Amino acid sequence: LIQDNTLLTCSTNTILAGLSVTAIAEDRRAAAIYVGTYNQGVFRLENGDFTRITHLSGIPANRISSLTVDTAGSLWVGMFDHGLACLCDGNVTLLGPQEGLPADTVGSMLEDGMGWYWLGSSHGVLRVSRDELYRVVKGLASRADFNIYNRSDGLDSEYCTEGYQPAAVRDSSGRLWFGTGKGVVTVDPDRKSTRLNSSHLGI
Repeated sequence: LIQDNTLLTCSTNTILAGLSVTAIAEDRRAAAIYVGTYNQGVFRLENGDFTRITHLSGIPANRISSLTVDTAGSLWVGMFDHGLACLCDGNVTLLGPQEGLPADTVGSMLEDGMGWYWLGSSHGVLRVSRDELYRVVKGLASRADFNIYNRSDGLDSEYCTEGYQPAAVRDSSGRLWFGTGKGVVTVDPDRKSTRLNSSHLGI
């Protein structure tokens, strides 16, 4: 753990020893860090101690493909082959095909600052209204409407990187970057006509 540019050893709790870490997300409000693992679910680091999140014991998968804490403080958990879970106000909501999610695996999730979430998934880049998705989370709606961006929108590969974060970033100009099976794609969410641009960075 690095805190205030100092390397700290979390020696009071060794629950993560030997586990493969796939995702990390910071909850700035609570001064805590969430850690996703390859086969043991999600853990929380607070005050130097790791604890497994019992709230998420009911999710259908332990292989975590992504973690995101949004600006409202909710934790979004991408589960390999099992969609999304949202931990909001102590309650867990599962989001899959019945809730409108058109992909099995979510490898990244970004907010664009204009009321939309963008998800790098196993079936391309997805966009969904933040308000609409929260209506599902709060039980006010049964489904959310997702836009799907795939090869016809500029993707060389529809499989977005998962399991090794950060798999997507938002840069200082507001553009969104997603890693895929064939390089990097970028999208400018501020443009009226959304098209993804493939970028081959020589890596």
